Amino acid sequence: MDQPGLDEAQHVRALRGLGRINRVSRSVGILWPSIAGEARQSRGETLRVLDLASGGGDVAIGLARRARRAGLRVGVEGCDVSPAAVAFASRSAEAAGVDVRFFRLDALKDRLPEGFDVLSCSLFLHHLSEDEAVELLRRMAAAARRNRRLRPAAAASRPP
Repeated sequence: MDQPGLDEAQHVRALRGLGRINRVSRSVGILWPSIAGEARQSRGETLRVLDLASGGGDVAIGLARRARRAGLRVGVEGCDVSPAAVAFASRSAEAAGVDVRFFRLDALKDRLPEGFDVLSCSLFLHHLSEDEAVELLRRMAAAARRNRRLRPAAAASRPP
């Protein structure tokens, strides 16, 4: 999936595998409590969430589904460096019946878009050097309109 020129069929298999890993690791379930809490505090405004390096889009789509079920105003978008991943994620969102926009963005080289309250990134940082990961997290914090620390419910309940 990280190899330039990877055959599209292999890329799709890798994206589906990534989706399985996200389901098993409960990525959406880990992110959702903090996002839902922020949405409830947004005083009727739509909370805007950007999932960086979104791959097949399963996390962004899962968050949009949860928001719809909860009746919360959460707008979710996803971005990835790979045009094949963006196309796959867009088709998946359409098939799921959720309004999630996906677009191409190189999270390491491109300027992060403005106007998002929350930026998330799942199963990507391990591909980066420590310096790259720290820099990306710094840029994400600076770009987020809600730049206070969001903690997953499980982490919030643990003693420091």
